[in-house]
Amino acid sequence: MALLNPPNILPEAMRFLVRAVLATRTGLSETELFDTVAPTGMAEVMASGPVAQGDEEDGAAGAGPRGTGRTIAQLSLGALRHLKMVEVKADEVVLADRVTAIWRKVDDVTPTSFAAELEEAILSADGVRVGKDLIDACAVLAAADRPLQAFDGFDESVAIRRFADHQRRLLATDVQASWAVGNKQNWPAFRRVGTYLGWIEPMDTKGRFGVIPNAATALRRWLPTIGAGTYPAGEFVRLAATRLPFLDGGVSSLRRDVGVGSLSGGLSLTLLALRHRGDLELVKEADAGMLEVSTGEGSSELFSHVLVSKAVQKKRGRK
Repeated sequence: MALLNPPNILPEAMRFLVRAVLATRTGLSETELFDTVAPTGMAEVMASGPVAQGDEEDGAAGAGPRGTGRTIAQLSLGALRHLKMVEVKADEVVLADRVTAIWRKVDDVTPTSFAAELEEAILSADGVRVGKDLIDACAVLAAADRPLQAFDGFDESVAIRRFADHQRRLLATDVQASWAVGNKQNWPAFRRVGTYLGWIEPMDTKGRFGVIPNAATALRRWLPTIGAGTYPAGEFVRLAATRLPFLDGGVSSLRRDVGVGSLSGGLSLTLLALRHRGDLELVKEADAGMLEVSTGEGSSELFSHVLVSKAVQKKRGRK
């Protein structure tokens, strides 16, 4: 199983499945669980309503509201099982031990806390195999020049910037099976899961759903784990890559060399966004190894050290 294929997996559906199981304390059969979160007949009711913006242009059958609630619930549960967040014991769905240790009651499973734990599951030794397609897609996006110019389509003629064109140039192949996002059906799934985790950022481009390679939300969750202080630029970049493997120097990154020189557009944008939020400072000291951040908009900046703010210490723990 992969997170982007089939495209019907919804992070919020995964969260509500976890909440439903947690509410029972003892577990539910799959039938009982699906009847709780996706009752039969719901799809017919929803079908009479308006189609959410972007569904038609994405052309992804069943990728969004057009997919039946039952199908979404079934595939989202499958993702939870592959990520080892839930288990099936004696024909009942129960939460994995690591999950019950985190959430004690239903109200604890907020979108923020679930995004953090979903990230932990995906980045685990077993989870990286499930999330490889998503991680690789984030790596391709991070390598884009002009990171502030959003990708607002896969290959649609009306798109201002097409992700298919970017992959074709960057990966130097027309073979879509070799691309990180292989087809139009996987494109909305990439945007949906990636933005939920904070690995990429959504951006409106004249009414279209675009994305840019800003992972500041995810790194902001991680900063308290390394603590406040001053880090040489190269060391900080390497530490960040151990957390998010699609960033420069990470095992899935297309920018493996993080010595002296320019950082990718994605990492540059992420660091500048964290600075804008007050989480860190980019410091330039003489006679020190320099790295360069640039958003491709005609300006760049050198820095030798990263000063992580003491304020991040107050963000320890998950809420």
